[in-house]
Amino acid sequence: MSAENLGRRLLGEVHEESLDELLHSLRAFHNADTQLQIGIPPLDRLLHAFQHPTITAQHQHVSDRSSSPSHHSPAQLRARKHESKPPIVELTSTTPGSGKTHLLYLTTIHAILPVTHASIMLHGFSSAVIILDTDNRFNIPRLADILKAHVVACQQAQQKPALEDQDLENLIQGCLKHVHVYRPQSTGSLLATLNAIPTYLFNAGAHHSSHRRLHSIILDSASAFYWPMRAEEELAKLGRQLHEPSDVDAPNAVLSTMTTPWTQLSRHLRRLQQMFDCAILFATVSLSPSPAPSLTPSSRRDIPSLRPALPGPMAHLATLRLVLARAAVPPFAPGMAVQDALGERGKRQEVVQRGRFWASVNGWDREAWGREVVDGLRRMGWGFGFRVMGEGVVLEGAEDPGAVL
Repeated sequence: MSAENLGRRLLGEVHEESLDELLHSLRAFHNADTQLQIGIPPLDRLLHAFQHPTITAQHQHVSDRSSSPSHHSPAQLRARKHESKPPIVELTSTTPGSGKTHLLYLTTIHAILPVTHASIMLHGFSSAVIILDTDNRFNIPRLADILKAHVVACQQAQQKPALEDQDLENLIQGCLKHVHVYRPQSTGSLLATLNAIPTYLFNAGAHHSSHRRLHSIILDSASAFYWPMRAEEELAKLGRQLHEPSDVDAPNAVLSTMTTPWTQLSRHLRRLQQMFDCAILFATVSLSPSPAPSLTPSSRRDIPSLRPALPGPMAHLATLRLVLARAAVPPFAPGMAVQDALGERGKRQEVVQRGRFWASVNGWDREAWGREVVDGLRRMGWGFGFRVMGEGVVLEGAEDPGAVL
């Protein structure tokens, strides 16, 4: 083989990649080696079961840090990059007051808290969060209360000295600077806001988070403009029907140029996810008549199966879909005496005040999960519980809220 042919062959084996693509590959490789993506341990484990089912099923969570990315070929890094996209999580419920927003509060505080503060392990991400509050219910004072309760609970669980009031206040105020809240009031406003997010984040003088990565974009909720968007779709269909084509191919040409609002929303979210390598979480309200999830599902048949709440590409956008519900208080037994009912009133009120909620995997497309995913979910109990109280949000089974369960 001549030197010219050898050089041509070697040159053909060279893969060209920009610096941002290389950095994304390295980051994706490290992300695949950890289960911490959102910051809520049981939620991250559920995500891991769907993203890496074989590893989860075999209990082979990749934790060997002796393997450096430099020991892997570019082809392996590119493959890992495509395997380890940031997650997209849908939180849905059939009724309001099911704990979706409080779970998003918990996600937010894990994103904005530091890893440690004053020797207290908080296991935060030191990142920033974008909130799209279409329902106008994301309450910053409530978020601050939950953040404070979380820090105090971590300090007490780790038996660390209590923080001074001013130190705690400075920590909370410093973290809240990295929560960026938008309140779009229409579909057009929502899409315009999503389109403007890169310009805002890349403007270092516009906010305090220029030195932080974007942890997640939270949309609460994606169902806020459901009926106006449906009406817009129907008007578009009516316009196509009234269109008088000049030739046979005109209807197809008109149809191809129409983009539904749901398609636009999906594209915007995908674009931002790819651009900032961040998680996407969005809440929805399901119109499905299916019952609320069982608080102790024992098999795949017991988990709720709710039809996707949103149409079009939004129905297939999420990596993981969770159904949330409040723990139901059983009704009084038929024929119960008044005195007995009054005696049980206190116990029932106590259950309500504990504010227990359950997040269960949505089993709508469970036939496509595969055995590895089902085995992993079975070991995790198909979901997780949490409690919403006056002072904060607590994961069930977490003695130290800052530690991995």
